[in-house]
Amino acid sequence: MKKGMEEFAEIFATKFPESTHLTLTDDTPLDEIPGWDSLEGIDFISRIEKYYHITFELEEIADFATLGDVKRAISAR
Repeated sequence: MKKGMEEFAEIFATKFPESTHLTLTDDTPLDEIPGWDSLEGIDFISRIEKYYHITFELEEIADFATLGDVKRAISAR
């Protein structure tokens, strides 16, 4: 059974707890998320890969600009 986006939200909230009070949408730019920087972003993507048992190519990760980009990449797997 494919894991859903509820888990994505839980992983995100655990990684970026300072963002839980904000209204984030699929259009939210990653670089506007409090606490997001290149290292924290890679750690978040790594957690996503581990949880969903997927691997993103480096070029794909570099193209992630919004939360929706990451979600769509997960759903495409």
